[in-house]
Amino acid sequence: MSVPDNDWHQTAQIGIRAQVEAVRVRANHRNKGIGKAVFEYAMERARSKEGHILQRITNQ
Repeated sequence: MSVPDNDWHQTAQIGIRAQVEAVRVRANHRNKGIGKAVFEYAMERARSKEGHILQRITNQ
């Protein structure tokens, strides 16, 4: 998975904020750790950019 560097947002009071949205795992691939792996990657990527917040946006 690749996240372009321009997708990182600088917040005025906190610092770097990473945002994850519209993550879906097909029904036949659920319960295999795919979603967990995606979010672990996102957290590590945010840490590598010295991020302070990882925001998850969902419709549920």
